[in-house]
Amino acid sequence: TDGRPHWAEQIVAVEFKRHDTRNDPYTDSDATGTVDAYAETRRNVRSQLISYAEKLFEYQHRTELYMFIIIGRTFRITRWDRSGTLVTRRMDYVSNPQVLCDALWYISQMTNTALGFDPSAERVVRGSTYYTMMNKASFSDISDIDHTERILKTLPEDGCVYKYVREMFRESLQRNWPRYCLEVPDGDGTRSFLVAKPVFQAPGMAGRGTRGYVALDLKTGRFVWLKDAWRTHYELVDQEGAVLATLNEAKVANVPTLICHGDILGQVTETPKWW
Repeated sequence: TDGRPHWAEQIVAVEFKRHDTRNDPYTDSDATGTVDAYAETRRNVRSQLISYAEKLFEYQHRTELYMFIIIGRTFRITRWDRSGTLVTRRMDYVSNPQVLCDALWYISQMTNTALGFDPSAERVVRGSTYYTMMNKASFSDISDIDHTERILKTLPEDGCVYKYVREMFRESLQRNWPRYCLEVPDGDGTRSFLVAKPVFQAPGMAGRGTRGYVALDLKTGRFVWLKDAWRTHYELVDQEGAVLATLNEAKVANVPTLICHGDILGQVTETPKWW
């Protein structure tokens, strides 16, 4: 190993700490009504773990994450999603090794989807057709239009590419950032988009986890803006895409043109079921 975390490649995260209660971010006491430990050193460890989970959700397309916390001769297992964290009790794997062995065995039998990888997001590997397509799409073209403010004698043709859009796509193709092919609901089917590093990433672990990409539409070969977010479910509140569709149909000015939208594979966060 080169000593770097390689956020894009981790499947199950593992964090090692010395055998000291000060390194345990959680408590098994029922007196506080919460699993969070409040001593400063323990809060700092918890903040560290949150930042690790945040990084993994930032680099990868996940619905959930499993993380082992090894504290000397004891361990905990945590499960993370955008609604919060579930934590097991602290267990001694030296006096009771079977518990840890069973946990590792069950983890090894889980599918990628069960481990938290979003099945609608396919990793684009180096050398693949999609990888090459993304590289080619990033190359400047003589027909690209300068977006600087000026007086135009004629309006740009529909379907033109502005220089700044292609530049943003090119800047997203960073060597250390994974590329994906995302499947988005489109009527009765799906539509595919190629993305790399998001232009915008909302900070924090809990919440909508909103990301914005300059994406390549495989259907048209055009650049589009793709918004990816966990939406909060409220009764009588429409999806954002449905609202945009209504506004587009009414020909309301200065509203983004909707291409497609939808909830991905009925995915929901599971943490609230345990609260």
